[in-house]
Amino acid sequence: MKKLFIVLVLIMSLLNAAGCQNNNNSTIGRAEIIVSRNFGKEIISENNFEVPDGAVLLDIMEDNFQVETAYGGSFINSIDGLQSGFTAKKNGEKLDWFFYVNGILSQIGSGDYEMKPDDCIIWDYHDWDTSLHISSIVGAFPDNFTKGYNGPLGLNIMYTDGYENQGETLRDYLTGIGLSDIELTKVNDATIREGKDNVIVIGAWDAASKYEYLKEIYGHRFQTGLFFEIDQDIKALDFKGDISATYEKGAVIASTLNGYDVMSTIWLITGNSKEYIEKSVKLLCEDPDRIKGRFSVLITGNQVIDLPLDQ
Repeated sequence: MKKLFIVLVLIMSLLNAAGCQNNNNSTIGRAEIIVSRNFGKEIISENNFEVPDGAVLLDIMEDNFQVETAYGGSFINSIDGLQSGFTAKKNGEKLDWFFYVNGILSQIGSGDYEMKPDDCIIWDYHDWDTSLHISSIVGAFPDNFTKGYNGPLGLNIMYTDGYENQGETLRDYLTGIGLSDIELTKVNDATIREGKDNVIVIGAWDAASKYEYLKEIYGHRFQTGLFFEIDQDIKALDFKGDISATYEKGAVIASTLNGYDVMSTIWLITGNSKEYIEKSVKLLCEDPDRIKGRFSVLITGNQVIDLPLDQ
């Protein structure tokens, strides 16, 4: 009897140990991690990794990449040998790694960001001399809206005259993949200014740019990460804000942060051609991988051009 009791105790101990081990190794899902350089123009790697329960982003990076850290260990200074051009260097270049969580520039270090199920993390190595404020990028679509930085927000899809059908198309697509809190209305300056929800504005730029708040944001385009100019032509800018190329007709898909407290964004699907604005909406709904990892894009002819352009 005593031997049987000892055996039972040993079995229970082994089961408890196994249970603890399983809990420690439990995962919450997978995360997509894209590593790129030069504002998303060069995709270095794109993979999905399992995320252990309670893991921070730095844990995932150290397990799957060769990384070096700085500033107390939370700031990644190098990924797979591509090092900061600035940290610990005299007269260094302003080249560094930045990471975006579901399209939003993180406000904390990778050692402090706790991973969530199915996060899309984009690490990009780029010059921040004049482009420090690129706080929202389109290359995580549709995760920008379905997951968000701290969970999904409500979404207002707004259209200018003549673009209600395109708004309905985008709403139906996002509803179909699980986003439920969507309003479809004509452009409303006051609602955009509130900054409570995400906003997508669809329509011709000559109409959209007349709204005071959008005009205000665009007036600070180099601080808000909008690398285009539109009039009779559409001009693509480099990261310093200089005109790098001009196209007769086209449309852009671009985004910027609207509210830091709730991490809401404003997306612009706009241009000087209804044909290309329609193509932009179709691209998002039918082939979103075409903009995977990109900061913003210009659609013209049969091209999807990364913005900002190279100098």
